[in-house]
Amino acid sequence: MYRILTKDINRTTVTTILDKYLDGYTLVKARGVWKGKAEDSLIIEIDFPTKTVIDCDIVHRIANLIREVNKQECVLVQKIECESSLI
Repeated sequence: MYRILTKDINRTTVTTILDKYLDGYTLVKARGVWKGKAEDSLIIEIDFPTKTVIDCDIVHRIANLIREVNKQECVLVQKIECESSLI
C-alpha cells in the first residue's frame, strides 16, 4: 500500500490526476502541521489485493504532479507493507 499526504487544495484537479493513473484509491480528510503551520490535509491511500503490482514509479509520478498542482515544496509518500484482499 502507498500513501500520499498533501495539502487539501485543488481537490478536483488532484482527483483527475488520480483517475488518470489508478483504478481505485481512498481519500481521507485530515489535519496536519508543516513547519509549524496547521493545514487541512489529504491522505491518498493506494492499495490493491496482494499479488497486484503497484508501480512505485507511477506513485512517484502522481505525487510529483500533485506537488506541482498544489505548489508545494514537497509531499510525503509512504510505502507500507501489508496484505490486502477483496472479499
